[in-house]
Amino acid sequence: MPGPLRIRTEAIPWQVYPGDRHWFHSWGQVSAPGSQKNTKCKHFVDPGVIEKVLAGCADNNWRLVIVLTRLCGLRIPSEVSRLTWGDVDWHGRRLTIRVRKKEHLDGHEMRFVPIFAEVEPYLRQAFDEAPAGSIHVLPRRFHREGYVYAGILRAIERPNVKRWPKLLVNLRASRETELMKQYTAHLVHAWIGNTEKVAEDHYPMVTDEDFQRAASRPSAIPTPEPTPSTRATAHQESSPEMQTAASPGIPEDTAVSVPPRGVEPRFSG
Repeated sequence: MPGPLRIRTEAIPWQVYPGDRHWFHSWGQVSAPGSQKNTKCKHFVDPGVIEKVLAGCADNNWRLVIVLTRLCGLRIPSEVSRLTWGDVDWHGRRLTIRVRKKEHLDGHEMRFVPIFAEVEPYLRQAFDEAPAGSIHVLPRRFHREGYVYAGILRAIERPNVKRWPKLLVNLRASRETELMKQYTAHLVHAWIGNTEKVAEDHYPMVTDEDFQRAASRPSAIPTPEPTPSTRATAHQESSPEMQTAASPGIPEDTAVSVPPRGVEPRFSG
């Protein structure tokens, strides 16, 4: 392997290995400068859209891949490909997820995810259709990221659904957004498998449903009721019987006649 190219920037030695995308400092890998947030790419994948995509899937295996990602928050392909039938606890209604991304961190190499009611029908159909002696929930061809990515794109194109940004990440992010409205944060982070900081930066989103719910919910500020005197005043102002030619809105017995200009009154007081 060719030796590293040495670059000095601001008196700090960096190393760039040919053919490698990463930059290394003498004490380890260094992240790219600046914020890694990209809020423009956040997109909530609505359940109605997922229904159309599921309808465009070729078979139940493809539908299961999508619901495991969109409804259980599994990563594609690392977590989906590792899922075995031994990880499915039907009685406990949970899945054991092998977290390849964090297997080097003690205590983070696996997590547990509920078998949500919407997921169970697809999972049971896959179990019934699996060949005898099957170990993995999905066939081996689903263990390749490129294969799964291309298949999901085809499922989107069949019903003419508009492709959303960050195709796979936003499926997980949409589920976390939903769960955060129903469960406490520590449960959601444990199920999705990320930290509070990562979730805050990349996952929660504001949806159309949030605006509709806020607009339809009664305000906490009470609307003042009109007092009896206010009702009487309002009635007087709007009652046609209380109008007079001399002065509209003033009772007739209290109206005062004003003589024409330039004419003296007939009687002096």
